[in-house]
Amino acid sequence: MNLMFLDECYSGPVRSDSTFISSMTAVILRADKYNSVRAGFYSILKPFIIPKENTINLMPPELHGRNLLRDEPDGDDRNKLNVFRQVVDLVIESKLDVYRVGYYITPEHKTTFKGDERGTSLCWFGISAVTQPVYENEQLIVIMDGFEKKTVEKMSLMIRGCDIMRSAERGAAISLKNTENIIGEVFYADSRYSVMIQIVDIVAYLRNVNDLSEEGRTFSSFKKKVLAEAKRLDSVMKYDEVVEFNKMRVNRLTGARTMV
Repeated sequence: MNLMFLDECYSGPVRSDSTFISSMTAVILRADKYNSVRAGFYSILKPFIIPKENTINLMPPELHGRNLLRDEPDGDDRNKLNVFRQVVDLVIESKLDVYRVGYYITPEHKTTFKGDERGTSLCWFGISAVTQPVYENEQLIVIMDGFEKKTVEKMSLMIRGCDIMRSAERGAAISLKNTENIIGEVFYADSRYSVMIQIVDIVAYLRNVNDLSEEGRTFSSFKKKVLAEAKRLDSVMKYDEVVEFNKMRVNRLTGARTMV
């Protein structure tokens, strides 16, 4: 049994026409690894859980990439970098598998894909396609960050549709094979209370920083150090590609650009 935790991420504008990158990141681990990863995560939070002797803080800060330690009195750049480093260490040492699919959301894209202007359906289908080998022969539980109504509809409806097609004996027409191994029609979790959702959020944020670097963004000295942590994730990335419809596919691991 495998668990897949998902997070959506949106960059700021990367072009003068307001084009941005919409991406979905998946962190996958076997269920029997969960306890050790959870313990590792709480080790990172230990200074916040035990801020002083004989004190236990039951509400340590949520680790959220874009606003990391924003409300903490000691949330300076050094502490932020230390948390990024420890989370990346945890992902690498735990040998978690990371998949990422993104799309350039251009003005033309918004015009063409009415109802999916932020690319959620496309990213979800893309992640489902590239992770197909994971659920081809084993069961997979999918857990998505949050419970936004439109996101739930786009994601759960696709899996439910596959189930309905099989019940109508039309399973051969489904382009994604063995989706019956996806348990449930996607589950949803509040990041405040989910260890793995916080981990995938930070991974998604770091890979977004990598996107911005590849797009030519100029960084401060602090952001360059954050980028260095993002680059360390290359070793666990099973897939990281950004697509612009009818133009190109960009492999973020090799830098290769393929015209489509």
